[in-house]
Amino acid sequence: MEHKKVDCAVTLLSGEWIVRRRPNGGTVVLLRSIWIAVAFYAIGLVLSNLIDPNRSWRFSFREFRRQLLESFGWFVTIFAGAYAALYARFASQWSYLASVYNQIKATECKGVDADNQKRLAEWKAAFIDDAVNLHLAGKSSFREVVLMWSENKDVNEVLDEDIRSRLKILGQRGSSNNGEQGNIIEGQDGVNG
Repeated sequence: MEHKKVDCAVTLLSGEWIVRRRPNGGTVVLLRSIWIAVAFYAIGLVLSNLIDPNRSWRFSFREFRRQLLESFGWFVTIFAGAYAALYARFASQWSYLASVYNQIKATECKGVDADNQKRLAEWKAAFIDDAVNLHLAGKSSFREVVLMWSENKDVNEVLDEDIRSRLKILGQRGSSNNGEQGNIIEGQDGVNG
């Protein structure tokens, strides 16, 4: 039970809940960075007021504004650190997935004999699994490939039920949205990175 509470707290503070609603990308990185900066900045302000013996327990809007002006550098620093970390993580994940895709396509171009078709299907299923778990399956650059490969009988047999159910949601959202598609994480427990 404690594990669930920790996961819930991490999901809340890290803005992970945002990436469950939208595919990972620049917008999500910006929104999560703002959320993280606001959350940790507020925690910092509260703690500094609790620790400082010169502070009273009475709220003063004037004092609050003064503290905001004096400590706004904290917010900027937290935001910049969160943005840099989240964007580096996104870029690394996107690069990894694009590299796997390119390797699969290069292998297909060379030709795959009948004995290796099963291995190729497993590789495509692993790509789909990674795309879903990295919150990139809804990105326009991967979405169509993920949906197309998942319709292949051999690939679909390798995918686990959780991934297949999330792909159905992705397919449904594609017919109702334009541009970047929604993510496919609803109903999933735990923290995803």
